[in-house]
Amino acid sequence: MRNNICLILFVMILTACGVGTPNGVMKPGKMADVLYDYHRAIAAANQDGDQAEYNKQVYYYAALKKNGVTKAEFDSSMVYYQRHAQELVEVYDEVVERLQAEAGDAGGSDDKYANLTAFGDTALIWQGATSAVLMSQAPFNTMTFYLKADTAYKAGDSFEFNFTTQFLFQDGTREVVALMAVTYENDSVASTNMRPSSNSTFSLRIPPAKNDLGIKEIRGFIFMNDVNQTKTTLRMLFVRDISLIRFHKVEKKDKDEKTGSPTMLEPATNGPMRPKTLPIKDSVLKAPVKPGPDTAKINKNNKKIIR
Repeated sequence: MRNNICLILFVMILTACGVGTPNGVMKPGKMADVLYDYHRAIAAANQDGDQAEYNKQVYYYAALKKNGVTKAEFDSSMVYYQRHAQELVEVYDEVVERLQAEAGDAGGSDDKYANLTAFGDTALIWQGATSAVLMSQAPFNTMTFYLKADTAYKAGDSFEFNFTTQFLFQDGTREVVALMAVTYENDSVASTNMRPSSNSTFSLRIPPAKNDLGIKEIRGFIFMNDVNQTKTTLRMLFVRDISLIRFHKVEKKDKDEKTGSPTMLEPATNGPMRPKTLPIKDSVLKAPVKPGPDTAKINKNNKKIIR
């Protein structure tokens, strides 16, 4: 009985205090601070053109110095969190929330479609989070999306899936696949895919169906493959500025409506009369004018006959 009581007290103490992270590994809050500054530094470096790769290293060490962390401490912490994927996901949830809040305070992101609404001929129909973190271990290596078409979708719609990637790899190959597929009302499918491997902005575009078919659903994913990769080094993909845009097909106006030219009928060799468009100036100049009672007439000898 006494032993059972001691065991219960021991479990209660562990629960209250928490096991925590081992020595040499940053706490979740500190890790979130470093990763937040790291991503801001990389984003700034990507705007430096030819100096981007060099400046990434400069900004990386600046982010560590700002938080009082050495490279060895950062590397060992990343190894730990890589092995404890759920804890790393929770850390990155905080990082993503802070980055999105910062983008909102600054008036949005660099996304050209950031100010769109879900209505209109060009509409922002993305319904999920605009950022995601992928790691090499399943189930954290896949981001999927699915949208069921409603009455706002029209035959002839086209779609564009946009996202920005930021890799955090210590070693290994960047094996990433992004795909978008549209299923039409006759169950035919159009799809497109790519393999992003750099820190950049990417777009997947599916044009209108040839027969202007109605839309049934849209699916897609971003998948990070871990084939032949070791489990002890850091490989992460931060995806941000995610958007899915729907474009209604814009009907071309009839040529006559654009030019304002009158339409008249032209005899066909076989069949009914068909329309023929004449330039405005020709139609005006060639239009017959009926003489009035006071109008001068011209006879065959080109002489005026005055009444």
